[in-house]
Amino acid sequence: MSDRGIVYVVTGEKFSRLALQSLEYLRAVEPVVTVSVVIESAQKELWDAHAETLDVEISELKNPEYRAIDKAKGLQQVNYERFIYLDADTVPIRPFADDMFRALDFCEVLALPGMALNYEWEKTDFSPALSQYNGGVVGFAGRAANDLPVQWEATYKEQDNPSYDQASLRATILREGYRVGSLPPAFNFRGTGSVREPRVLHFTGQTRKQDWYRSEKNRAKRIQYFATPGLSGRFAGFAKAYSIEDLDKKDGPGRYSWWLAGISRLVARRVQKTARSVLVTLRRLGGSRGRP
Repeated sequence: MSDRGIVYVVTGEKFSRLALQSLEYLRAVEPVVTVSVVIESAQKELWDAHAETLDVEISELKNPEYRAIDKAKGLQQVNYERFIYLDADTVPIRPFADDMFRALDFCEVLALPGMALNYEWEKTDFSPALSQYNGGVVGFAGRAANDLPVQWEATYKEQDNPSYDQASLRATILREGYRVGSLPPAFNFRGTGSVREPRVLHFTGQTRKQDWYRSEKNRAKRIQYFATPGLSGRFAGFAKAYSIEDLDKKDGPGRYSWWLAGISRLVARRVQKTARSVLVTLRRLGGSRGRP
């Protein structure tokens, strides 16, 4: 077993197929890194068919609960001194592992901050001024690689029917005093914000509901766009977001970019609706005045 590796924890056919897609992209940019995938037994046949091609080590998740906490349970089954966990809905498009492993020389946990809090107890038990971390791309090293997954599971189960695992991850980090490094958005780009040459795209649940994502062709085109060398800019929902200054430039996209045109259509519909309402009111007034 290598002293470092990348880990996926996957249950269900839907997320197994997402993880297989993620692994295909991963192997294109990280061909030699050791990869471990923890799966439920029901998906073993599917994974056995791809394990050799993708060069991954497969193990079965013990007692899956089919809840968010299966992630922490699966991480307890790997044996690395440091590792990077990836959600099934991530798409690596540039090399990222070496830089993340180097960053773990300076911290025990490496994750993207700035996530919204999910529960009131997160504010009262700690402070709303302390960030929550996204759990889709996370680096673990030292005692965090050994102890944090066990503590994370215990903290999760202390909550009353929790729906999210990020709240318990944050609570575990704060209670146990883990040293956390802030992962830049390029290493876990969720589609909105400023970024230059993103390394890992993260298509979260809301994004996966979009029509463009559901089209395999359009999704592949969008992924290829973000892999363009030198790509940088501001984005919203994996689409280019322009400032007014950019729109005004002669070589810019113009004021009738796709999103501004949409706003214009919405305003036009509302103006028409208001005009019709005014006409109806005037006709009623006119009719009432003509009566004796």
